Amino acid sequence: MRFRFVEEHRANFPANFPANRLCDVVGVSARVLRAFRRRPAGRRQRSDMVTLAHIKEQSRLGLDSYGRPRLTEELKEIGLDVGHRRVGRLMRHNGISVVWTREGWLYLAVILDLHSRRVIGWAVSNRMKRDLATRALRMAIAFRQPPKGCIHHTDRGSQY
Repeated sequence: MRFRFVEEHRANFPANFPANRLCDVVGVSARVLRAFRRRPAGRRQRSDMVTLAHIKEQSRLGLDSYGRPRLTEELKEIGLDVGHRRVGRLMRHNGISVVWTREGWLYLAVILDLHSRRVIGWAVSNRMKRDLATRALRMAIAFRQPPKGCIHHTDRGSQY
């Protein structure tokens, strides 16, 4: 997990900032990081990438209001061998949270303060649209009033 953090956040630092120093801060060995970079993706990781690409494609086709069960059925219809737990995990890990309420399934976008791990912005909607993430971010900005140059890390999902 720490290796992925270093890889994903390396671009946020100046070009002359050594990767070794970032490794020291995170607490990993630079040698082990280089070995991690060379290691090919595992079978599950490759399969998850394919499934996630199909999930994003279904969202692009206008099926973005589908929850985990319907999306699982759609993926099975196009020939993918997936279960609802796996689809739910991929949706959740990629910023797509679906919550059951008295009104039915709702989509939830949350902005966390990485330092305190507190929720500082959120938005709920019955449809997964790009403005859902934007509304959550606006709430976080209004709540915290961050200084200029503050960074918003995302999972790079389609709605962000």
